[in-house]
Amino acid sequence: MDTPSLQRLLRCLPVLLAILIVIPDSSPAQSIFRDRRDREPIIPNIVAPVGPGEELPPDPSSMPAGGPVEEGTEGEVDPNAETEDGIVAEPVEGEDADGEGIQAVPTNEPAPATNEEEVLNRARDASANRSTPGVVALMRNVGQLGKLEPINQTPITPPSNPLAGSSNARLLAEAGQPTDAQVPPAEDAEKKDSEEEKKDDPLNEKLQSNIMTALDARTFTFSIPAPRGQILDRNGLPLAQNKVVNYAAIKFPQLGDKPDETFLLKYAADRINYINGILGTSWDMQPKVIRKHYENRRWMPLLFSGALTKSESQRVEKYMVEGIELVPIYLRHYPNEKLLGHVIGYVGKRPPRATGPITNAEPIWGQGLGVQGLEKAYDEMLTGTPGQFSELYDEGGKLLRKDKISDPIPGNNIVTSFDLNAQRLAERLLRERSNRGAFVMMDVTNGDVLAMASYPSFNPNDFIPAISKDRYQMLMNDPEKPLFPRAYQGAYPPASTYKIASALAFLESGFIDAGDYYPCPGSWTIGSLTMRNWNSSDEGDMNVISAIARSCNTWFYEIAISVGGDEMASMSYRLGLGEKTGLPLPENAGFIPDNKKWIEKYRARLSDGDEANMSIGQFQVKCTPIQVARMMAAVGDQRRVMNPRTVTQVQDYNHNIVDVIPPDVRNSLNVSSRSLAPVRKGMYDVVNSSWGTGKSGYHKIVVAAKTGTGQWITSENRNVAWFAGYFPAKDPIYSFAILYEGNPGENVSGGKKAAPILSAFLNEYLTWERYSEITKRSKALRGDYSLTSVNEEDFLPPSAPKPAAAPAVAKPIFRDASPRSTPQTPSQNTRPRAPTNSSPRRNSLFQRIFGKRR
Repeated sequence: MDTPSLQRLLRCLPVLLAILIVIPDSSPAQSIFRDRRDREPIIPNIVAPVGPGEELPPDPSSMPAGGPVEEGTEGEVDPNAETEDGIVAEPVEGEDADGEGIQAVPTNEPAPATNEEEVLNRARDASANRSTPGVVALMRNVGQLGKLEPINQTPITPPSNPLAGSSNARLLAEAGQPTDAQVPPAEDAEKKDSEEEKKDDPLNEKLQSNIMTALDARTFTFSIPAPRGQILDRNGLPLAQNKVVNYAAIKFPQLGDKPDETFLLKYAADRINYINGILGTSWDMQPKVIRKHYENRRWMPLLFSGALTKSESQRVEKYMVEGIELVPIYLRHYPNEKLLGHVIGYVGKRPPRATGPITNAEPIWGQGLGVQGLEKAYDEMLTGTPGQFSELYDEGGKLLRKDKISDPIPGNNIVTSFDLNAQRLAERLLRERSNRGAFVMMDVTNGDVLAMASYPSFNPNDFIPAISKDRYQMLMNDPEKPLFPRAYQGAYPPASTYKIASALAFLESGFIDAGDYYPCPGSWTIGSLTMRNWNSSDEGDMNVISAIARSCNTWFYEIAISVGGDEMASMSYRLGLGEKTGLPLPENAGFIPDNKKWIEKYRARLSDGDEANMSIGQFQVKCTPIQVARMMAAVGDQRRVMNPRTVTQVQDYNHNIVDVIPPDVRNSLNVSSRSLAPVRKGMYDVVNSSWGTGKSGYHKIVVAAKTGTGQWITSENRNVAWFAGYFPAKDPIYSFAILYEGNPGENVSGGKKAAPILSAFLNEYLTWERYSEITKRSKALRGDYSLTSVNEEDFLPPSAPKPAAAPAVAKPIFRDASPRSTPQTPSQNTRPRAPTNSSPRRNSLFQRIFGKRR
């Protein structure tokens, strides 16, 4: 060949090489990485970790575009649902239902593959074969796991940039991307002139199509989930807030549309195995997840770990390697752990891992939803407005530019009515003084709930970011039922606390008044049925005040069959029993029987025995502790029945008030003071008289209350104990209800088990400041109404000493009255009875005119 021909051939050689590069069989990046499998590409722009206890990033748009956090549901474990195919806080055995996701390395790994073809066949069949191990186990079996070196200990020589030599190499250098070759100097004048014309518009130059441009140049718009609003107590103390945690993720190099699959899987397996080595974990991923992610989402990091602790994040950062990123993500955090766990609830239900192509305005991680409690009830208010940013990637998959479009707006803060100090004390006392139980404290004047404790409780942090199946099953199978919110879902027989409703029904019906006396024998017989009092001795004749103070069952039996069940049911409904209280929580409505319900269900009216048992809070009567607390608040207020209020305000993130939730009056009590006064006097005597059943609940602030002991689960011989009422006795500010669940065969009573809990609570809660505040508010209420039937001296002042105990043996102090049932003969151990200056009345005017039953 002559010299001119050779020169012409050499001039055409660059064109021929360029044509060969764009042959569809492979991309330049793919060809280079196939020849350089023993070298690791450098992935720059490692994300600095943010510890779980540090402040949130001031500019959320500066956070990297990470993939969705969770797969499946967070917080909720459905036995029929798929195992999470992404983040697992604790290693679990086995694989996901569809063969995807993160898993622990199986203990029964298959025999090592003998060649590369077998490895690839296993990887392709991973999604269909549940026994196939993850990518780390696959690569380990064939000895293809590599040894990675930390960046900040032993610098690694960067491999050749697959895009070096292209017209975009200079732009990559300007963007801070590594290159190991310079732009070829041999360029004709026409090309130089064209580049000079583009200097004023470098962005167009980056996207200019030419023979070297690949299809990986993209522009994406992402959504930034807004921080969830806080939940605060009445004093601004946090009950639920946010923290930032890190997840380990793989950042893949751009290997073209059809990468070498062995290299791709090895690249992921090496990095997962490396993180497992420095953290002592056993995370793994199915090959199918890796292939799908690279095919559709290779511009975004692939999360493979659970939420890292602060120390774990620091360790990963110290031993960082190429291709690993730490992706910071907002997670919900409950700083008080078990405190108010049933009421606050938790956040979960994150969307599953996105595996398809990146969509417009796709969130950089899955936004959680409220699952239970206030988190669910106020989810819309707590969820903020997402922000947006865009990212520009060149043909090599390198980030060229990130532009903020809008900032996220945090969700609103929810200010609750709870007093964290009162709640903490109530839960501690239940833990120390009961097996299981509930404690509710409510403001009489506006319905604010200061404490609503259920014991035992659970830690909602266990559900963040997701609860393990073993932990969830342990909570579900615990015989103490820690997931059960007893305060508002537990329907129990109210026992003698229900006698307040019965007594008001008796008085309002006109069948009796405060001066009527009836016997209190040790047992009561009607037909062939014999029912006993808690005290086997005859206690003589009593009026309604004494019957409440002594909690005489047989006294209530006698009047109940005369007044009837419908009168008691009507008063119960008026006091708010037998229906939900209006809490933004899934509460139990309880049950109050009446003749209409019984006829519909059994085609018969309530019998005398049913009505007698109903009058003492047994039979089919069921109430929740929050209902009993509301009933006591109504009796203390004397005018209104309030719905409990758990949220008082909604504020934005700058603490500006967005909404105010006003007190909610359910209905007017509409009970005369002539009926209320003796009932309130009886409740006062329960605690403050020597013959009362609740003397162990005594406190200087003067408590009025009612004890109760009820048969709960008769087949297991389990009973419940109650102590419910209000304080101060004359002009109440707070009502309360305490429930004690007894063990099988345990001897319980309201006076012995429940009342001391209140006394201990008041001793610690009522500091001088709180005591002064309560007494000041109580005095301010005077004049709104008057207790016309009760003298001022009937109520002890706060400084009065506790009354002395009555003599052990005393003669009956009630005048004789004709008994309606045969009383037992009084014994020498008859308990002391309340004195009275009123003359007994055997029959009221209503009885004499209309007979026994109304």
